[in-house]
Amino acid sequence: MILVTAQAEARVLGTKFTLTTTTNATRLDVSEGRVRLTRTADGARVDVPEGRWTIAATGVEPAARRDLMFRTTWRSTTQVTSMWRIATTPRSVM
Repeated sequence: MILVTAQAEARVLGTKFTLTTTTNATRLDVSEGRVRLTRTADGARVDVPEGRWTIAATGVEPAARRDLMFRTTWRSTTQVTSMWRIATTPRSVM
């Protein structure tokens, strides 16, 4: 499965994850497995393993991160316009 936002493409590689998008950024949080996020503007990509997250946005280097303080700040200062919870097996869909 591939999900596409204005800033990125997320390719499911057998996992559970949350993909959140705003006008200027896409955030990927992986709870199980691994997801490859590709920034559509320039093709930069990162494989994000379980327990990590990344952001696709102009000026942000794609990298799998763990810093929860940044996550809290990002979510509290950005208006979320869309959010998906995805699972690859029907019994684990939330």
